[in-house]
Amino acid sequence: MAGYNGFHVICGILSPRWVTLPSLLLLLGCQGEPPPAIETHAVRGTVQFNNGDLLSSGFIEFKSKRDQRISMSANIEKDGSFKLNTLHEQQNMAGGVEGPCSAMVTVFRPGNPIPLIIDVKRTFEVQPGKENVFAIKLKI
Repeated sequence: MAGYNGFHVICGILSPRWVTLPSLLLLLGCQGEPPPAIETHAVRGTVQFNNGDLLSSGFIEFKSKRDQRISMSANIEKDGSFKLNTLHEQQNMAGGVEGPCSAMVTVFRPGNPIPLIIDVKRTFEVQPGKENVFAIKLKI
């Protein structure tokens, strides 16, 4: 770095010497900030067809209507049950976020490589301090 009358030349830019240290500290201070914390609440339920038969496999995804970036999902177990997990900022947490959510169910059909994706067309309200248990009936 060549100096010129109290200035440094950095990457071809002439800047005062006092700018370099604060700028470096600012850049270092911005690294590694933890993602904003979100609170999750236990969410579980069952998925069944409109004839009452339980869905024995598949996948369910809830989307927060307040923040579409938050993804909540679960595998559907053999007994038709599920327990949601939330993926946010590369963190996987048990439960779902508070507020209204929409839901989509992916059904894997034997002998058909193309899954059936069903929009549940209902709003689910995840509430703190409550037992969030949802019985989902698929109309197909």
